Amino acid sequence: YIQRTAALLQQGVSVNPIAVYLPLADVFAKYGSGALHIDEELEKHLGRELFDELRRAGYDFDLINDRALERDAKVDGDRLRVGAGAYSVVIVPGVRFMPPESLERLAEFAESGGVVIFIERLPEAAPGIAQQQERTARLRTALRKFRGDRELAPGETASLGSGKVVVARDHAAVLSDIRAGLQPDCLIIEAGGNSEEELQFARANVGFLHRRLGSADFYFLSNISNHAQKLQVQFAAGQRKPQRWDPEMGDCDVSLVYSFPSARDGTGQGTT
Repeated sequence: YIQRTAALLQQGVSVNPIAVYLPLADVFAKYGSGALHIDEELEKHLGRELFDELRRAGYDFDLINDRALERDAKVDGDRLRVGAGAYSVVIVPGVRFMPPESLERLAEFAESGGVVIFIERLPEAAPGIAQQQERTARLRTALRKFRGDRELAPGETASLGSGKVVVARDHAAVLSDIRAGLQPDCLIIEAGGNSEEELQFARANVGFLHRRLGSADFYFLSNISNHAQKLQVQFAAGQRKPQRWDPEMGDCDVSLVYSFPSARDGTGQGTT
């Protein structure tokens, strides 16, 4: 089981349509940088709620920092590409400080058709001491691209080029804004007897990874609870015939019952 699973999960590239910005400057401003365990401090600062809610709603994500935005990120149509990652949505969780280079890249992304979601607020200043006034002025110039001549309050959306910028009130609003334009990648739509309690338990205890190799998409689903799960799952893999691979026995089951969601369902293209 482990050998087959590990071998598959090293193939192709990870498919995560969402990037979450890491507010490193805010963490350094809050805690300083001496003897800082950055992973622990970021988790304290951000909490787990946003990440857990994204996964339960059927979305996976990558984390992106200022270095990646400034040096590695390229805007390609309505996608922000960083290495093998291609993102159609970037979430910025309530930051005060952001390098102007990062905000400029996000503005370029939104103008080209991407979606940038700020939680609760827009950044207000550049971090650091060196050239602080000049860099903050540059940041505010980039901010004007997002908000124009007015302040964007929580709950408001503005168009930017062919994309949009959102200032979400809270995590629930973030999910609502994402669902408006992006189909969940792997969504559990029925569980057990399909009570609400069973559905929420399944979404909290069954995780997934999505990878792509050539024209093939494969999903690894893992049940971390000690209860067997009987599920109906919808995948954002287009209208293709699915197969179920058993990593323990090495068998491939092609005799699956499946359907393709219709456009009227509001679910987009996928296999259930």
